[in-house]
Amino acid sequence: MTILVLDDDADIGIAARLLLQRRCGPVLTLQQPAQLLAALRSQAVDLLLLDMNFLPGRSDGAQGLALLQQVLALPEAPRVIVMTAYAEVELAVQALKLGAFDFITKPWDNARLLATVQTALAGRVADDDGDVKRPAEESAVMRELRRLLATVAPTEAPVLLLGAAGSGRSTLAQALHQASAHTSEALTVLSPAAIEAPEQTLAALRGGSVLLDEAFALPLAAQQRWLAALIAREALPEAPRLISSSQLAEAQLFDVQRVLPAWLYRLNTVVLRLPGLRQRREDIPRLAAQFLAQAAARLNKPPRPCSPQALQQLQAQDWPGQLHQLRQACERAVLLAGGPRYEIADFGLADGAGETGVAALELGGETLSLQARERAAVAQAMNDAQGNISQAARLLGLSRAALYRRLEKHGF
Repeated sequence: MTILVLDDDADIGIAARLLLQRRCGPVLTLQQPAQLLAALRSQAVDLLLLDMNFLPGRSDGAQGLALLQQVLALPEAPRVIVMTAYAEVELAVQALKLGAFDFITKPWDNARLLATVQTALAGRVADDDGDVKRPAEESAVMRELRRLLATVAPTEAPVLLLGAAGSGRSTLAQALHQASAHTSEALTVLSPAAIEAPEQTLAALRGGSVLLDEAFALPLAAQQRWLAALIAREALPEAPRLISSSQLAEAQLFDVQRVLPAWLYRLNTVVLRLPGLRQRREDIPRLAAQFLAQAAARLNKPPRPCSPQALQQLQAQDWPGQLHQLRQACERAVLLAGGPRYEIADFGLADGAGETGVAALELGGETLSLQARERAAVAQAMNDAQGNISQAARLLGLSRAALYRRLEKHGF
């Protein structure tokens, strides 16, 4: 995979090359926008990092937007990540509407840039011969979610993330934080139901962003207490950016026996909804390629393409465990694959895997998927309890605190 960086600041290109070349492949750099189209026609480029302003004193991004349209009109167009300053987020939104894959704000966070680049590069699929590569299409619902994130991230509006367990709420929260004005400080994750003193906890926060995970898994009285603590905290200096999440169905949020309306309205100024994989099957090839590449790098295994037949069958699964279940299946494929390509058998999907998830891997009588089984049990209990922490804990025979530790452990 080849990356091209176009920025009139030579230091930007050097920094990008030092960060990305060892992890992602060759990185080429340009400083003159007039050279871009010729460079793309003369060599295969998979990903372009494109600055939006090249003229001194200009910040409207007109030149960058024009280049973006010209690049995307090429027969073998690379994916494009645009690079903007924090004050130019509206420009990034325009670029997304024109077809850019994503945007990065400068100065960038290395982890955020690396993750964005890896995601863009992973979204390539092979033809039936496994040779020619083309961009995997992103679902319309995810393109719209990406556009909304770019619009909302630089504001101070409270954001509520809704989605099933394993759908990627924590990842979206991190993306919101990284694209906000608070990115130089930490994203603090709090589980309200596990905190007995919200007043002291919130008062100690200074700047950054805070994620209230499963914000509605509280008795009504506790919701009232958190609401009062939050209102008091907002009057103090350096209030953090507020993000909250829930796996409750949207209709359940308006059940006054479950959710205090004032608590809901304090948190849901903007609502971002993460669809399950069943609602965006066209994203599965891109996600599978990303998870396979990440697992291969982490486990020191050779990279392999995924056969078209395997991709088709992965798309046909329902994936009730969402992204986590798909990621586990990809990790198993990386561990077990022996051929030149990943085949569906490598993923260890049980019969009817759309319902039961990843099959256990047995070796000498020892199960290598104990964590996967524990996670599946937690996911099943949360599903049966419709997100009610107390009820799920009873089903599992755990205390609420013990269940919260397992939810955090498995990334719910």
